[in-house]
Amino acid sequence: MDEQFVMGSDRGRLGMGLGAFLTWMRRAETSGGAQATTRGSIQSRHVVVGLICWTILLVAGGAVILERYWIHPLRAQLKGIQIAAYGNAQRINGLENVQATSPLLFRSGGDAIALTQIEQCVAKQVAGVKVRYGSIHDAYLACSAPLASFFDRNRLSFSDAERFAVFVTLLSSRLGTYGPSFSSDPEQIAKDDVLNCTQTMIFVARTIKRFYPEAAVREIGISNQAMGEHGFVEMSSGGRAMLLDGLVGLVADISLDEATAGKRPRPFLMLEFFPETNANLRAFSENFMRTLRLGGLSRADINYDQQVAEASLRG
Repeated sequence: MDEQFVMGSDRGRLGMGLGAFLTWMRRAETSGGAQATTRGSIQSRHVVVGLICWTILLVAGGAVILERYWIHPLRAQLKGIQIAAYGNAQRINGLENVQATSPLLFRSGGDAIALTQIEQCVAKQVAGVKVRYGSIHDAYLACSAPLASFFDRNRLSFSDAERFAVFVTLLSSRLGTYGPSFSSDPEQIAKDDVLNCTQTMIFVARTIKRFYPEAAVREIGISNQAMGEHGFVEMSSGGRAMLLDGLVGLVADISLDEATAGKRPRPFLMLEFFPETNANLRAFSENFMRTLRLGGLSRADINYDQQVAEASLRG
C-alpha cells in the first residue's frame, strides 16, 4: 500500500511539473512573439527615420548644388546686366532694372543715336513753331525720319497720327519753362515762354485734333495726394489709346480706363522725352511714371475729363 501511494504521489508531482512546464512554454512563446513584434516595429521606425534623413540630405545637397552652380551665377549675371543697364539709362519709376527702363531712356548704341537725332531735330523746330503755329505739321514732317527710325528699330508700330502725337508731346515739353500761365489758345501757348500742365495739356490735345480730326482726344485732369493736381491727354487712333503728358514729354501706351483699372503700361512702351533741365519736374515725372507703372492711378483721382471737339483742319 505504501509503495502504491508513493508511486501515485510521484505521478501526481510529475503531472503537476509537466503542467507547469507547458504553462511556462506558452508564456515564453507569447512573450517571444511580443518581443519579436516590438523589435519589428522598432526596425520599421529606424527605416522610416533613415529614409527621412536621407531625403533631407539629398534635398539639402541638391539645393546647395543648385544655388552654387546655377542660381548664384545667374543672379550674378542678372546683377551685372542690371548694373550695366543702370549705367546706360536714366533712373525711371524708382525701379533700377531693365524691364522698368523704357526704350527712349535706354540711351545706348543705336537707341542713343536715334534719340539724339530726334531731340536735335525737335530743338530746331521750336523757334519756327513759336513764330508760326500752323507750321507744326511741317515741323513734324521734318523730324519724321528720325522718329520712324527709332520706332521701327524698337518695333513700335505707331501710325502717322500717333507719331505726330509723340512729336507734339515732345515739342510741348520744350516750348517754355514751368510756371504760372493762363493762355487757352494753342497758337498763343506756342508763343508763351512760361507754361504749366494745363497749357501743355491744351496745346497737345487741340493740336492733335486740329491736324488729325479723326483721332479721339480727351483732356484729363487728376488730383491725388501723390501728385497733386495735373493735366494730361488721352488720344485714341486706330484702336490704340495713349496717355500724353506735354509738360514732361511722357508717352504711355495705355488708355485712361486701363490705367485707372490697375493695368500697367505694356513693357517698353512708356516713353519719356523730358530734357534734364528742372530737378522738380524730373522728380514729378518719375513720380507720374511710377504711378502708372505700378497701377496706382484710380478713377477717384479724375476730376476733369473732357472730349476735345473737332477743330479746324490743317492749314
